[in-house]
Amino acid sequence: MAPPRRGQLRLRKDGWYGRVRSGKGTKAKREWFRLGTTDRAEALRRLRQLVRHDASGGDPHELAEGAPDATTVAEYAESWRSLREAQGVVMARDEWSYLSNHALPVIGALPIGSVTSEHVTLVIEAAIRAGLRKSSVRHVRGALGRMFDHAWRTKAIEENPVARATKTPRIREAKRARVILTDEEILRYLACPHVDLELRMMSAVARCEGGMRTGDVNGWDWTMIDLDTFAACIVPRSKTGDDQELEIPELLQDALRAWWELAGRPVSGPCFPVRRGARKGGPKARRGISYAARLRRDLLRAGVVRHACTRPPDAPGACAPSTSTASDGRSTRPSPAPG
Repeated sequence: MAPPRRGQLRLRKDGWYGRVRSGKGTKAKREWFRLGTTDRAEALRRLRQLVRHDASGGDPHELAEGAPDATTVAEYAESWRSLREAQGVVMARDEWSYLSNHALPVIGALPIGSVTSEHVTLVIEAAIRAGLRKSSVRHVRGALGRMFDHAWRTKAIEENPVARATKTPRIREAKRARVILTDEEILRYLACPHVDLELRMMSAVARCEGGMRTGDVNGWDWTMIDLDTFAACIVPRSKTGDDQELEIPELLQDALRAWWELAGRPVSGPCFPVRRGARKGGPKARRGISYAARLRRDLLRAGVVRHACTRPPDAPGACAPSTSTASDGRSTRPSPAPG
């Protein structure tokens, strides 16, 4: 049985070339075809396309002549995604989410070289109709811009269509003031026995240990903590990629030790692992996880209320009468404890 055809790649001054067999029978010979790109990942994809075309009885010359235009936006996006992930780009996952959910359904089937600024405008308009906020629409446009800029720099296209597309239009949306809990509210929340223990521990760590972000807390491992004294630790900074050595405040040491003992005194593994599902016990993702809904629920359980309750007093989930006042003068009304 003949081995499967694979082809051969070679980089020249004007880009990558692929060598495949063309012709049939005694007239068959191996020829070099210009692939129309300087990106190796894209060249491999086009070479495989040539090999499949030849194996099915087609003429490689026909496909090679249109190689730069044969690649669809969806195919190029997959190749670009793999490259970004291989480069360790932190936002590669978010970029792919914006492209796959909002751009590819509109222009994914188009050849990469035929996309115009009008097509980009259609993507932006579709994102607005889908109800995306202004910042999310900008992220969609930014991901498209970076992908097409890469295609332009690797000579896969002659011009970046996003550069000439209309800027993100103005979108009217209500701006909400940033809300920061007061010290009294934080203490009230941490002292409440009815809130989620993991979320309460994560909140204490993020508050006391150098302002840890969600990604920092999710990436925290027991190997980064001095398990003998609980006096020092290493904080993994997910945004910068640097590790920072910090002391653990005394008020956090006992709580952290208790959390470690509750976990079975592990010597390694995530401090806050996945709690259910197939990945139970494994590390959480550093991006794409939000605790906002759980935190709002637990703040209500702890009696930290920042809104006027509109439910009838006897309705399920209604806030109880006010029992205290925050330091800024706003009432804090505890909701009934669950169960």
